[in-house]
This record gives sequence, structure tokens and C-alpha cells, in this order.
Amino acid sequence: MKKTGSFTEREFAMHKPAPKKTRPGLLTGSIVTLSLIFLVIAALLTINNGVLATMTSFMSEAVADSQTETSQSLDVSSSASEQSEIEEQPLPQDIIFAKPNQMKGVYLTAGKDYLLKESDSGETVKAQIDAAFSKLAEWGFNTVLVPVSTGDRLLYISSTGLDSLIIKNSDGTEFDAPAYIYKCAKERGFFTYGILDMMVNKVGSNDPSTNEGARTIQYMVREAVTRYSFDGWLLDNPGYAAGKCGSFDNYMMAMPGGGFDNFMRDNITAAVIDVVKAIKNNNINQYVGLLADAVWAHKSSNELGSNTNGIYESLTDGFADTRAWIEQGLFDFVMVKNGQSTAHAAASFNSIFNWWAELCTDAGVTMYIQHNSNKVCGSEQGWKSPDQLAQQVLACKKSNAWSGSVFTSFNALVRDNTGSTSALIRAFGDT
Repeated sequence: MKKTGSFTEREFAMHKPAPKKTRPGLLTGSIVTLSLIFLVIAALLTINNGVLATMTSFMSEAVADSQTETSQSLDVSSSASEQSEIEEQPLPQDIIFAKPNQMKGVYLTAGKDYLLKESDSGETVKAQIDAAFSKLAEWGFNTVLVPVSTGDRLLYISSTGLDSLIIKNSDGTEFDAPAYIYKCAKERGFFTYGILDMMVNKVGSNDPSTNEGARTIQYMVREAVTRYSFDGWLLDNPGYAAGKCGSFDNYMMAMPGGGFDNFMRDNITAAVIDVVKAIKNNNINQYVGLLADAVWAHKSSNELGSNTNGIYESLTDGFADTRAWIEQGLFDFVMVKNGQSTAHAAASFNSIFNWWAELCTDAGVTMYIQHNSNKVCGSEQGWKSPDQLAQQVLACKKSNAWSGSVFTSFNALVRDNTGSTSALIRAFGDT
């Protein structure tokens, strides 16, 4: 039906004025008509009020929905902004270690492998180092370990006040042997790892339980890692020598009642953590390892210890909890100083190796072995045979935990006592 304004034609017709009548009863008709009009208006108002309420409700809901959508739109915009901020943050730096697939290495130590006399000139030492690299290349080695100190003397002048052994050229200038070794290694494609001797095990040396000792270690490390750009570093001698201990006076001031043993272990661990941080802060890509003594603890001392006896224990003698450091992932790798023979009665090479292999496998830490090439053909149990080093390497090759070996002295290998080095090279084979 056609609508006119807000009414239908029917409704509009009902609202047309009534025609004038000339007959009697006009008043009555008018009253009736007015009554009808009032009734229609009342009905329309009732209907319109309902429509109005309905429309008002509808519009209110629409507005609310619009506000909700707007709010949601703002939230999305806010989330997008936050996402943008997250995406704009710098990505974590990739850590890339310089390391061989299988390490075949040797120490180059001042006083043992070069600088055979303290009077040797820089030129003489340079020739000794050149000859060493030529021989190592011939053997198929790929790694050199470089102590930056010898005994308790640093191979450079240090602001720490520690003694230094300075090599002089014939013209009086300083010859930096570790720097030259690094240069030769880079030119010949060798990996190089510096050795930081914390010297905690030396009498009267760095005691991490004292403020002075802890500072000396920190300064020594910071100097070394900024001076030399080796591929990585190894920490040596973090624990006390057997029978040596920390400062009891400092213990009484710091944590009386906490246990003196705990005090010493805590201070050694704190010093080691500081050293690792100093290296990583200098270059996060440097490969940082622990030169671990052969035995953490004997099983007789600790149920988690190794089936060994009779030799130095890091935990109980030195208060260095090397096992915890590996489990906690403090180091990128560990190099075990396994200087015993395969025939040693109380602490055999294999017993030590197996304990560390299990620990490193469980912790997901790379393991290397340090072999004592100075003992070859010596009088110690199991070392009289010239093939002892070869036997050790063959034992290592049976384990997936082994990632390579390093030998304590280049000159000891050069001597090749009764063919010991030749047997060693054959044992390495194609590893």
C-alpha cells in the first residue's frame, strides 16, 4: 500500500476532515468524529512510542558496536605498533667459533719449545718458532696452544705488577713471542688458543679469596685478551694446590659460620666467572675452555666421582668445582689434563677419560684430551712403552665424546723416542 508521509493511504484517509453537514445531528456527529480522532492519535502515539523505543535501542546498539569496533581497531593498531617495535629490535648476534673439526694440537711453551735459553735473542726465538710450524705441518697438526706466561712470569710487561720475562731482539727492541706465534698460525692455517694461567695454585700468588688476588686475576686477563687475538682461550690452574687454602681472615669477615670450604669454592667460582665474562665481553666469538685437572673427585670422596684414587682432586684439594661449571654451561669446551697411562693402577687414562666423556655428553659440552708427551719412554707406570701415546689416541677414537687431542710439548714429540711420535701419527690416521 502506498505511504504518504508517515501514514498509509488508509491512515491518511481516516485523518481527512469530515465534510460539513446541513442536516440536524451535526453536534453528535462532530463529537463522535472527535472521539475517533482522539482514539486514533492515542493508538498512533502508542505505536510510535514502540517504534521510537525500538529505533533508539537499535541505534544505541549500533553506536556501541561502532565503539567496540573502533576500540578493537585501536587495539589492532597498538598491537601492530608493538609488533613493529619488536621487529625493529636488533637480532641476536650469531656466535661463530673458530675451531677444527678434529683437533690435533700441541703446546708451544716458552722455556720448553722455544726460548730454550733465556739469553736467546728474538731472532733466535723467531727461527725456533718457524721450524716448529714447519714440523707441525709435516705431521698434519692443525692447532697450537700458546701459554702467555711461563712459570709465574708473563711474556709481556704487565701493569698488574706480576713478573715478566721479556725477549729482546739484537737491537734491544722487545720480541713478542705469543704475537709472532699467532701471526705464523694465521699465515699457515692453524688454530690458536691462548692459555691463561690463573696461578691460584702457586704459593704466594693469586688468591681469589682476597680482594687483591681477585683484582690481579681480572687485570691480568683483561690485558691478555686485548693484547692477543687468538681464536680462543683456556683457563688453567683455577684451584688451590693440595694443602693450600684461602684467607681465613677474609672468611671471618665475609661469611663466618657459612663454612670455610664453601667460602673458598664460592670465591674460586666467582673468579672463574669473571674471567669468562672478561673474555666474552672482549669478543663473544672467542672459544673459551677449561683446562680441567684429571679428577674432579674420587668416588671414595664423592659418590658422583670417578673410579680413581691417589691423585689430586679438584673439588676436595683445590676447591674448584669443575663438574658444576661444565654442567652449568660456563665453558664452550673442556680440555682434560689426562696425564696418566692406560696401565696406571689407581687412576688409569681410561677411567679418567670415561668419567669426563659421560659428563660432557650429558652436558652437551665439547671435550678434548691433553696428553702428557713429556712422559714418553719415562719410568712411570705404563710410560716405558714407546706406543703409550698411540694407545691413548686409539682409546679416544672409540668414543663419540672425543673431539681431538693436544700434547704438552712440541720438543718431546720432535725427539720421537724409539719411534713414539711416528706411532702416534699412525694412530691418528685420518681423524
